[in-house]
Amino acid sequence: MFRELVTICFVAVLAASAAALADNRIHFRGGSVVAPGYTLKEDINTDTSTATGTFVSRDAKLNIQYSIFTNEFVFAATKERKLNHEKIIWSHRTGRDEGTCIKTLVEDIDGSRTLYISFPKGGPANFVIDVSLDRKVAEKQIAEAEKIVATFRSSR
Repeated sequence: MFRELVTICFVAVLAASAAALADNRIHFRGGSVVAPGYTLKEDINTDTSTATGTFVSRDAKLNIQYSIFTNEFVFAATKERKLNHEKIIWSHRTGRDEGTCIKTLVEDIDGSRTLYISFPKGGPANFVIDVSLDRKVAEKQIAEAEKIVATFRSSR
C-alpha cells in the first residue's frame, strides 16, 4: 500500500511539473522556448516567412535573437561564418538528423564576440547571442543561452 501511495505521489509530481513547464513556454511564430524571466519582442514580418525576434532578460544583460525558417541558411555553420570573415573561436555539433544542433562562437573584425546556435532541421532555427569579452561573464551568458535554446521546439 505504501509503495502504491509513493508511486501515485511521484506520478502526480511529474504531471504537475510537466504542466508547469508547459505553462512557462513562450510561444512565438516559429516555435516555443522555456525562458523564465525573459520577455519576447517579436518582429512583425509581413513580406517574408522568416520568423524573427528577441528574448530579452529581465535585467537586459542578455538578448537572444532568433531567426527561424531561413530557407536552408544555418547561421552556426562554419562555412557561413567564414564567408563573413569572422574568426571561429570554437564550433561544436551535437545530435543527428532532426536533433542536430550546431554551436559556434566567433570573433568579428571589431573584436566583438557572437554565439550562434542553430538547429538545421528545425526550420532551420537560428539563435544569435552577443557575448561579453570578459571570459567569466561570457561563460555565464553562453550557459544561460544554451539552457534556454535547448528547450526550443519548432512549430513545424
